[in-house]
Amino acid sequence: MGTRVVVYIHPDEHEQKQQKAILGFCAEHDFEICGSARTPESAAQAVAAGISQTVVAATDPRNGLRSMVGVAGGEVVFVRERSRTPTLREFLGRAVNGGRTPSQIARLIGSETTDISELLNRLGLRRPDNRS
Repeated sequence: MGTRVVVYIHPDEHEQKQQKAILGFCAEHDFEICGSARTPESAAQAVAAGISQTVVAATDPRNGLRSMVGVAGGEVVFVRERSRTPTLREFLGRAVNGGRTPSQIARLIGSETTDISELLNRLGLRRPDNRS
């Protein structure tokens, strides 16, 4: 395992999202989770006790977490949940529903209008009032 970290979960209605973001980040960076904290004070205590020098948090609650952990000699890494990349169908659907014409979409992505028109027709996304 890599760097040992303490995770900070801010108690609120988004705890599951925080956990998902933190676990994904820690797995991606080979971080070893060696403790958790639900208050800035307990996160700072973990750092002061030598459990970890790094606290990973998915929210910046403006409650002094960064300063308390810093005073204890550690650092806070704030992470965000990754957003999902839309599929081509979703992207084109949003463009069409947003009022873009096939020629506007083609210019936006560097393609030919006829190719976009054919694709929209094939996907059933072409609105009758959209003209090239």
